[in-house]
Amino acid sequence: MDRNSLIGLGLIAIIMIAWFQLMKPDPKQKAQQDKNRVEAVASSIEAAAPSPIDSAAVAQNKAFAELGQFGQFAAGSEKDVKIETDLFTVVLSSKGATLKSFVLKKHLDFNYKPFDMVSAKQGATSLLFVSREGKVINSGKLYFNTAAKDSSYKISGEQQIKIPFEVTTADGKKVEVAYTFSGNSYQIGYETTLAGLGQFVSGNEYQIVWTGGITNAQKNKVDEADNSSADAYLGGSLLKVDAKDINETFKEQPSGKAEWVAVRNKYFV
Repeated sequence: MDRNSLIGLGLIAIIMIAWFQLMKPDPKQKAQQDKNRVEAVASSIEAAAPSPIDSAAVAQNKAFAELGQFGQFAAGSEKDVKIETDLFTVVLSSKGATLKSFVLKKHLDFNYKPFDMVSAKQGATSLLFVSREGKVINSGKLYFNTAAKDSSYKISGEQQIKIPFEVTTADGKKVEVAYTFSGNSYQIGYETTLAGLGQFVSGNEYQIVWTGGITNAQKNKVDEADNSSADAYLGGSLLKVDAKDINETFKEQPSGKAEWVAVRNKYFV
């Protein structure tokens, strides 16, 4: 290789080195470009991510779809009211305006301990009716207001106390449930009022529901179950609902005016 060729190659090498140095990005500029690229990717991911679900709004929409205008009472805070008499202690709950607990003072179970005659955790009593829109309204799902100022009351002898619960819609529809207790009686007054619901309730009728039967008090549950039933006096005749087998489902469509209904086991009604 002659002298001129070597000089030419040297010049080309110098030019290339200078070119790479000139084209090399500034470190600060490169860092900013990398930062902008990361932010752009993050923004794209955030834009593509689904919006967070408002669980409260979803629950509210579900409640209104299920309960109609009574859906506004599907959420709330539960208040328990305890009433102690000479004979028993009960607990009422504002959720469902239900009888949540009933413990006798003078009757014990086979272990000689007080026992709760209400077996359903959600409470025993509730109202059930169907709206003209076809929605099944179960009062056990509603949070009621109560005029009871205290959470606990104690009465004795001839003393009485009435604990009312109610829900009222914006247009004045009202469901009221009230319990009355006496200090020296096992009898509990149970009053229900449906006001302004004449055009709302299908068939202008409602059902009173007792959930869970009565708790077994004796060790021999089979014997006690054999003597358990639900009874109703309808249209001048007695109807006894008594499935003879554990797998048997008893179905009956009674009609007529109900004078009384009862749930019983071997020892209690």
